[in-house]
Amino acid sequence: DMKLSDLYPYILPHLIGVPLPMVDLYIRQAARTFFLGTHAWVMDVDAFVYQDDASEYDLGISPGAEVAKVLSVTSGDSDYTKNVRLVGDVTLMFDEHSGPGNGATVDVQLALAPRVGDPAKTWSLPADLDRFVPELANGTLAAAFAKVDGQAGLAKFYGARFANDINTCGLKESRKRSGRRVSRGTTTQFF
Repeated sequence: DMKLSDLYPYILPHLIGVPLPMVDLYIRQAARTFFLGTHAWVMDVDAFVYQDDASEYDLGISPGAEVAKVLSVTSGDSDYTKNVRLVGDVTLMFDEHSGPGNGATVDVQLALAPRVGDPAKTWSLPADLDRFVPELANGTLAAAFAKVDGQAGLAKFYGARFANDINTCGLKESRKRSGRRVSRGTTTQFF
């Protein structure tokens, strides 16, 4: 797992004098903002069998996480993503008469985001998300410098980098999921 302390080498040298509990809070806030904005933390839910008499299914996600988006709900070649909604952030509910049929195997993919949580409790992210340490460091530094007198320039600098990180990563993740290139709009030029 990736822990708060894994980010310290990227953050603490820049935040001399900021109390560690505050640094931890800024890391948690940055991680939440980043994963809500990018949908880069993806979880494949264990496949389950659809039952006509049960329209609600527990997703079994960690209490330290919440669903940022239901990315896909499929059974065979059919997509049911638009036919479901979340109930209480941990239960997937199919619309009435829109399920895949009794006995069908359902696959669900979710985008998760960490909860900020209780600072007294242990906090971690899956180890494979350590590839986003530089982005999380930018978000943490933006939040921290925004609270330090005389550091508005640095807050703006790191905030711009963090916003760019979210946009870039969000686009990459979207492309990865769609399996095709995302088209960009064109600008007409007049000469």
